[in-house]
Amino acid sequence: MKMKSCLNKRLVFPVLSQIHSEGAVITRVAGLLLEEECDYLLKKTGKWHPSKTEGAEKEVRTSNTAYLPERDPVIKCVKERLATISGFPVKNLEPLQVTKYTVGQMYKAHLDGHERNMRVKTVFIYLQDKELAEGKCGGATTFYRLKNKDGRSLRVYPRKGDALIWDSSNDLTLHAGEAVTCPGATKIGLNAWFGKHTDEDPPRRRPPRPKKEAAPRRKSAERPSQKKIKSKRSH
Repeated sequence: MKMKSCLNKRLVFPVLSQIHSEGAVITRVAGLLLEEECDYLLKKTGKWHPSKTEGAEKEVRTSNTAYLPERDPVIKCVKERLATISGFPVKNLEPLQVTKYTVGQMYKAHLDGHERNMRVKTVFIYLQDKELAEGKCGGATTFYRLKNKDGRSLRVYPRKGDALIWDSSNDLTLHAGEAVTCPGATKIGLNAWFGKHTDEDPPRRRPPRPKKEAAPRRKSAERPSQKKIKSKRSH
């Protein structure tokens, strides 16, 4: 897949791969945003506030949250890219929320979609992975109901510019933002939530499919040509 940069003449080549498919599909998108695009979004981020979760205690979510301006042309371009990669129209996208985790901060197990917000698709992009990409300082996005090949909960560690995509309404996507454990380490992510369609919405676009290894093609045997038989009209 090839896309244009939202900042300059560079091209963006996101690579999609399914890292889990049984019960719930989790897709990793490598290089969804260029490094300079991530830095631009961080510069445009508004004032940080303690993160809030409707109906939950403060201890459930101890991160900080900020929002991005709606009318910025670069951010509008990023929204279009998120819509393309998700298969949903921009009009179904909530205001983009930026979340920051420093040492000791986390977000306990939760679902993004529920009856109150009608979210159906999550795209979570890592904007900063300071000291976290190697998995030695926590900060993983962990799906407790999904298992990897060794039977452990599926964990994805931050990598700047990469993204995760999943169906927000699937109960199997229960996930957490694990605590950052090293002083000086920082995880910053961009939450892009797409809501449910209404009858007035345009048809849903098909998201790009993750690449899979193609099986060798078999040569099909040639079929003998059949003569067309004209049907006679009954009198």
